[in-house]
Amino acid sequence: METEEISLYYDKLPRTCEYFINLCNGDKIKKNGEYLWYKNSTLHRIVKDRWLQFGDLGYENNFTDETTIEAENFTIFHDRRGVISLANDGKNHNGPQFVVSLNPNPWMDKYYVAFGQLIDGAKTLEQIQQLQTFYESPLLKIIITECDNSE
Repeated sequence: METEEISLYYDKLPRTCEYFINLCNGDKIKKNGEYLWYKNSTLHRIVKDRWLQFGDLGYENNFTDETTIEAENFTIFHDRRGVISLANDGKNHNGPQFVVSLNPNPWMDKYYVAFGQLIDGAKTLEQIQQLQTFYESPLLKIIITECDNSE
């Protein structure tokens, strides 16, 4: 697959972007004494024509206070394909899982904190959204093999 590149809205959401970068680097956020990071994590949900959900770090949505951050703001809208936002399991309980919009999802605007935009990786999105699923779980395992926060 091609290289995917994300642009972060660091000027508008510095804490959220820093949280995401820390999970890309795998050197700051711990759970049960182990550093969490996206490398080798999986795409675990495909909602057809709506979004992809990544960052399943093996805790099955068991977001704990040590691995979550509060919602910084909702200034970035889910108004186009490729918007990146944090998943959550309730208000101000944003966890390490992240969502990539496949289409505009305006209902997410006040629920999920959007903090980035996919700027390179359209072919990969196309390939992934065509995968067969079983109850929104992809039948083919998709793994994040590299994380790099290069500018």
